Amino acid sequence: MSATRPTSRQARGLLFLILCAALIGLLPVTPATAAVDYPLPVDDKTSEFGDVGSSFLFTGLVSETGEPAENAGGVQLVPVGTLDFKTTGSNIPDARDRIRAAAIGRYIFAVGGNGTGANCNAGRFCSDVYRGVVDQDTGLVAWERAGTLPAVPHTTRSGATAAEPNRSDVAIAALTTNAAEGDGFLYVIGGSVQIGIRTISSRSVLIGTVDNGVITGWRKGGDSNNNPADNNPPGEPDGLLPATYPDRFGIFNDLDRGITGASAFIMTAANGITYLYVVGGLHQDPDTGSTISVSGSRRIIYGSLNTSTGDITWISNGTPGTYFDIPQSAANEAGFWYSALISGEFANAETGELQKAFFLTGGQIDDDRINQNRYSQRVVKGIINSNGTITFANSAASGDGALLQPRDQHGAALWNNTLYIFGGRSGGTMPPDVSEHLSSSSPITTDDQRVLTTLPGTGGNFTTLADEDPPRRFAGGYVVVPSTKPGLAYVYYIGGNTGTSANPVSIVSQATVGEQPDEPTYPESGWYFAAPISIAFGGSEVKVKTIRWRATGITNGADLEVSYRTSTNPNCLVQTSYTAWTQPLDASPSGPNFSVEGANEATGFEEPANCFQYRVRFRRGTDERTTPTLTRLSIVVLRPGSADLKFVGDGITATLTNGTVTGLAITITNHNDFEQPTISADYGEGGSFFLDLFVYPPGVSVPNPHPAPPLGIEVPVTNYHRAYMSINRSRMTPDAVVRVEAYDTRWWFNTTQGGELVNPGTGLDLRALFPVPGTYTLVAVVDSVDNVQETALGAPDPLAAEKNNVSMQVQVTITTPPPPGPGTNPGNPGNPGDPGEPGNGGIYLPLILRPLP
Repeated sequence: MSATRPTSRQARGLLFLILCAALIGLLPVTPATAAVDYPLPVDDKTSEFGDVGSSFLFTGLVSETGEPAENAGGVQLVPVGTLDFKTTGSNIPDARDRIRAAAIGRYIFAVGGNGTGANCNAGRFCSDVYRGVVDQDTGLVAWERAGTLPAVPHTTRSGATAAEPNRSDVAIAALTTNAAEGDGFLYVIGGSVQIGIRTISSRSVLIGTVDNGVITGWRKGGDSNNNPADNNPPGEPDGLLPATYPDRFGIFNDLDRGITGASAFIMTAANGITYLYVVGGLHQDPDTGSTISVSGSRRIIYGSLNTSTGDITWISNGTPGTYFDIPQSAANEAGFWYSALISGEFANAETGELQKAFFLTGGQIDDDRINQNRYSQRVVKGIINSNGTITFANSAASGDGALLQPRDQHGAALWNNTLYIFGGRSGGTMPPDVSEHLSSSSPITTDDQRVLTTLPGTGGNFTTLADEDPPRRFAGGYVVVPSTKPGLAYVYYIGGNTGTSANPVSIVSQATVGEQPDEPTYPESGWYFAAPISIAFGGSEVKVKTIRWRATGITNGADLEVSYRTSTNPNCLVQTSYTAWTQPLDASPSGPNFSVEGANEATGFEEPANCFQYRVRFRRGTDERTTPTLTRLSIVVLRPGSADLKFVGDGITATLTNGTVTGLAITITNHNDFEQPTISADYGEGGSFFLDLFVYPPGVSVPNPHPAPPLGIEVPVTNYHRAYMSINRSRMTPDAVVRVEAYDTRWWFNTTQGGELVNPGTGLDLRALFPVPGTYTLVAVVDSVDNVQETALGAPDPLAAEKNNVSMQVQVTITTPPPPGPGTNPGNPGNPGDPGEPGNGGIYLPLILRPLP
């Protein structure tokens, strides 16, 4: 609670006595628990519900929830929408094909490619990097040049070690560390480069650091003291893919082989480690002279990422078990390059269990470039196990799924549990056919398999979409950026080639995915998985005590089923360390639903935890045109430790000059020697506490020990309670020292003994406190009753943290009464220890900040 200001000395003294008497009766016989209640907001607005690590299954963000603007946002069911491409005229600065793209938050980065210009060589390979800033309300993109890729070596092969910046057909992946701010890392891997007269596949790995949507620098992957494991032969430079690939005959050797046209993705496994995977690709190896040895790759290599620095530690090497080979479905399936890949988390709608997986679609598969039927129709699924390894599984109900046509150099997008395919070219004719490529989609099932949907009647997996202007191009970059509108995202197909000429284009096709029809209907149910957060305090576990959430739209059988899980592991990304999900929390035990309209609360559990994650199952109810909405969720935890307000030294310092008092100061601190850690006095809420000053005139006996709240008052002392001040709790952070001077204008004090409390706005009146010569005894008391919880669990006296709320008894002998007024302190004119801005003695409420996980 916040301290309140009484209107008179008698009222203040009465409050003091009442609080003491009441709290004596409330004191426990056993020591207080070593924890304090701490309200902790978890999700309260759109940006928080959309934190990196959250997952949606037939649900999406909503920005309009009827809440105040600073708290607007939530999650609700969203209908599965359409994919409708259009050309907006918002094109990249130069025409490029074989360009690749990735996104961090609302920023798109497109790199390399084939084209012409100052940053392209005679072989048409380019080093340009383009940055697109997405308007997440409209999807329109503002494009600009963002520098070039650096010149680095691409191989250690003799005669081909020149550093070269230009490349095309790279694999690219993005690690987002803060989507809202646009922070993260870009990984550019391999690609085609021209060395002399030869085009080879690169082994290069580049890491780009992105800060607030801007690339601040590039470095070679592995070029860091934090990354000693490069798994390359001795003497090789950093920044190259590990020597992992076999030769074209399938025999591993130490020839360094690069890749072009590979796919890459990043996934955090259940063990909490984030991995980079490089999938497939084409090897173009320089042998001797101008001869090129070409072979496809089915291999997947991987390494772990340091999410703070972006560094890579490669796990794959030439040893079986450190890499994975995609199973062949046909003898001519030599590899997979120019494929399109999506990855994500896929939920079982009934149990909420999440499966991390990727789907690799189409691509070239045959080393024989004369063979016209060299494009794949196959969809390959790989499951990411808890330790980061890969297990291949069926991508359809029985066996592998299939695209509508064999296709390569196309785009793919995953949104709201649906896989979308667009662009690309088909095999079987030369030149490749791009005219027939309408967009298509296949929802991922929400049963235990989580595979492509099998269509009734045809038995196929993909449905053609009514797309008015699909991107009839191939070799473009593709990327997805979420919209600020609920359930929507923007899909982009960047650059590419129309197939009618050898020239690339600068066109950017944009589609809105998930767009709702005029009269939307909602699915029966969906899931939202919040991002795990750290709730540890000072490195110590807390206990989850209460969960609160706000729900709207709980009508016609609609409901929200909230459950949670916790972990004691300091790394909240280690999913294998979490407890099992709880049963749905019941905020309405006597009603038919788990949630009620408005505020909900579930309590009665105290589980030790460092990490917390919740999930919500949304149930639509009988009205298919409405959806329930979650607008807020917070928890109350028991935090370890306690505050302990006490005095520094004697607590009171009186300045004497020529036998009279010319200054008075009281110094307090917050440090708990009994319970660690010391916590701030404003844990979880604002408010203030009182600092009291007692002045006993000459000849008056002082009780020893002096009473302190809430220990009771054995003798009447209210006549000598001469002043008090309200101090912000927020000033008393751990080990903070606050010095209060006599001239502070927020003192409320007695003008005469027994008189009314007044505030002259000039500080303490020293003449009123010391009216006659003699020896005075001064005592200060921190009155934190009901305002600051101070405990001392483990101390011989469990009330020790309250008993030190009384200063030492300081005696001051004067021969001359001081002049009226508060006195001065020339040695401290700025009063840096003052607890706040001077005011009128009222209450000063601190800002309540959202704690960081």
